[in-house]
Amino acid sequence: MKNYSFYLSIFFLFCFSFSQNLQAQESDEINNWFFLHTTAKLNNKWELGNELHIRRDDWVENWRNLLIRPYASYYLNNTAILTAGYSYIGSWALPGSDKAPLSNEHNIWEQFCFRHKLNKATKVCHRYRFEHRFVDQWEHNLNTDEWEKTGREFSNRFRYRITVKSDLAKIKDEQSIYLVIFDEIWINQADNLRFKSLARNWLYLGLGYRLNPQLCFELAYMHQHDTYNATDYLNTPIMQLSLWYKVPVKKS
Repeated sequence: MKNYSFYLSIFFLFCFSFSQNLQAQESDEINNWFFLHTTAKLNNKWELGNELHIRRDDWVENWRNLLIRPYASYYLNNTAILTAGYSYIGSWALPGSDKAPLSNEHNIWEQFCFRHKLNKATKVCHRYRFEHRFVDQWEHNLNTDEWEKTGREFSNRFRYRITVKSDLAKIKDEQSIYLVIFDEIWINQADNLRFKSLARNWLYLGLGYRLNPQLCFELAYMHQHDTYNATDYLNTPIMQLSLWYKVPVKKS
């Protein structure tokens, strides 16, 4: 019965997402994202990791983002994890855009993850993240037709993600196919950390192949909903290929 409730909830999530498509502006291009996530478990408590995101637009024709995110995690126990890290995000403007050709963001962040099981095959993870962002600000000089950097803007953002991963089929002793679904909400915060506005929502549906305990591949579709103000928002379809690798570390 729990499995039926889970899949029914996912069905309603996608219905809600596509109902938003009927109201929002649509991106004409398919974004293609490539994601490499590496981790190294130093001992029972500490883990180091890094994320590399390569994001391209219009079937890899144009750059959108380059993201590098190193971090360190501390395991309170088997279900609760504290993490802190740094992110560099380079963002390219689309051809013909009225934005600076390249803008950089640096942020530091803290997060808490709580994991539990629905049943033997299905796991759930709740992720709460606070980001403290420093984003380049640019101004277009109409006289020289050049962009000039005017400084950096500081802001805070909160993100909550719920991820559900369910094993579908076992191929060999260590190899299996699994389904992964997550929904993540992004909230802009005021200086006092109170709610300011809804920034973004991600809805992700992926099929994964676990080659062994150290290596997994995922191919997924993700729906991105960006809210700019009360009247301007954009939906973007994204195809994502991910590789997850756990670096084997010899423990003394």
